[in-house]
Amino acid sequence: MASSLTPRISLRTRLFLLLLGIVVTMAALFVFLGLRFYAREVQAELEVRARSLASLLAESVAGSFYDPGRFDRMRTYLENVRATPEVVYAYAFDREGRILADGTRENPHFRGVPADPFHAPAVRSPTALLQYRDPRFTAPGNVLDAAHPFFDTERQRLGGVRIGFTLASVQREIARARLAGLALGALFVLVGMALSAWTSARLVRPVADLVRGTRLVAGGQLDVAIPVTSRDELGVLGDSFNRMAAALREQQAAIERKIGEQRALYEIGQEIIAQVALQPTLRLIVDRARTLLDADMAALALREDGQDLFAMRAVAGEGSEALAAVRFRPGEGLGGRVARTGRPLIVGDYPVEVPDSPFLPLVRGIGARSHVAVPLTVQGSVTGVLYVVSRAPHKFGEVDQQLLTVLADQAAIAIEHARLFEDTRRYARELEGKVAERTRALQDANRQLEGKNRELEVANRHKSQFLANMSHELRTPLNAILGYTELVLDEIYGPVPERLREVLGRVQENGRHLLRLINDVLDLSKIEAGELRLSLADYSLADVVQSAVTAVEPLAAEKELGLRAVVPEGLPLGRGDERRLLQVLLNLVGNAVKFTTAGEVRVAARLVGGAFEVSVSDTGPGIPEGEQERIFEEFHQVDSSSTRQAGGTGLGLAIARRIVALHGGRIGVRSQPGQGSTFSVLLPIRVEG
Repeated sequence: MASSLTPRISLRTRLFLLLLGIVVTMAALFVFLGLRFYAREVQAELEVRARSLASLLAESVAGSFYDPGRFDRMRTYLENVRATPEVVYAYAFDREGRILADGTRENPHFRGVPADPFHAPAVRSPTALLQYRDPRFTAPGNVLDAAHPFFDTERQRLGGVRIGFTLASVQREIARARLAGLALGALFVLVGMALSAWTSARLVRPVADLVRGTRLVAGGQLDVAIPVTSRDELGVLGDSFNRMAAALREQQAAIERKIGEQRALYEIGQEIIAQVALQPTLRLIVDRARTLLDADMAALALREDGQDLFAMRAVAGEGSEALAAVRFRPGEGLGGRVARTGRPLIVGDYPVEVPDSPFLPLVRGIGARSHVAVPLTVQGSVTGVLYVVSRAPHKFGEVDQQLLTVLADQAAIAIEHARLFEDTRRYARELEGKVAERTRALQDANRQLEGKNRELEVANRHKSQFLANMSHELRTPLNAILGYTELVLDEIYGPVPERLREVLGRVQENGRHLLRLINDVLDLSKIEAGELRLSLADYSLADVVQSAVTAVEPLAAEKELGLRAVVPEGLPLGRGDERRLLQVLLNLVGNAVKFTTAGEVRVAARLVGGAFEVSVSDTGPGIPEGEQERIFEEFHQVDSSSTRQAGGTGLGLAIARRIVALHGGRIGVRSQPGQGSTFSVLLPIRVEG
């Protein structure tokens, strides 16, 4: 397809016309100046002759002015001057301008005073005069008038002479010179045309080659080279173009290679990160590292827990089994150097370059020569070393090291994910066992502590202490599990595959449920041990109600339940533990939303006899009369399908009653099966510590 920038006139034509214009201009200028100089020279020569002849004639006439036969002698002088071929007239005149003698007898015009304008200045001038004028006499062509005064011995002006010179011969000479100049200019133009054509062709040919090569390069054809036939600037430009095309070919090949490497790294990274178990992840890393660098063997060493020792955890490749038992400390061998410095290393020939290595016999035994070793780093600490080995010397270069470094970064993230997953799973199993063990122990303790009141008090104290100890012991690892899970889900250690995200989400949800259970147990144990202290301060009951409703509102919206708060204006400020009162109200409103499947939940507050009354009403299944008092006991739940489905620890209402009692208030419930429930809390307005 033709380019839209194709010129209408080619560069060769434009260059030819430019050179030709320069040649024609120079030829015209040369001819013009030559003719002008020649005409000036001829004219100057004629003027010199005219001045000389007029001066000689004036001296001759002055010498015969006082002779008796002066007029004849003057006429003779004038006729002699007239005999000169260029002279067309000559005469002498006195100081008044009258004609004394005329050398042109056949011209009657000179018998009187000439009427031409040059005569009067010639009569008056004390010096010689020259003037070119149009012809007024019989001589053809322009005329040069020359006038010269003559004097007596006293230098008194007696008169003057006048000679007219024709320019016909001069004009003929100038015409011949003009023809010669035109002929020379034409010859100069012809030679210039030939030189311009040759020069433009010679200059344009390399440019045309450059244009052709540029179009090929622009079309994607990089294997192009233009001929370089000169060492001038165009030759340098052609050589630069060839080097540029070669550089573009190398860059294109490098870009294509880089794209292929990045695609391979991306695919390998996705494959590695998708793993969740540690050992399969390690095997996959060494397999892909060996394939990526086309190596004979690959190995991966990890730092042992709590030790300054690295051990091989995965190997790949024929003959690599001997590497599986290798262990090293920082500074020992190639891997030890990488572990100590945290920088990758390339060894072209291991036996030659690392002769002091303690693993040299092993390296020679497996025939390993070239090595690349890069660190696996997590939060600035070297946690492992990834090796790639070849039996050929000097197999690897900087590019291979960079590829392996990128793979090592992805591998470090994947290994950390796998470790976190295994730690989380192990913590979960341990926690489940501890919970089951503590639950069984608690059940045994409850059965054993039933009996006498004194024994019950002792048992309650033991139970409270037991619950407090158990809660602290369980909450510490559980918080660690939730923290690690949160870090992984927030992708602090890198991208998290969807399959692993779902598993960790379930772990997090169950962990939070368990943490709520532990917190409830801890609160209950503090209350029973008398260690729970209220933080008394002024509070707004309206704000407490609104905070509870706002917190539970998303759960109500999810179940499509109505949730209303009715609080009159002008309620006085209360004094109490606002956080604990909010805990009570959250428990009541949360239970109402949890056990209600349709209808609405209503929260109301009012003043009753100098106290606050807060009620939470729902349209749920209701509570049987025999269960209405027992639901405030620890670990007790109404035995119905709906409550079992909703779940719960059975501690919320027990804790709520204890907190209300600490404020000097009371809590109760009114309910009928199938008609909903209303929980009421009566609190003194101000609690004094």
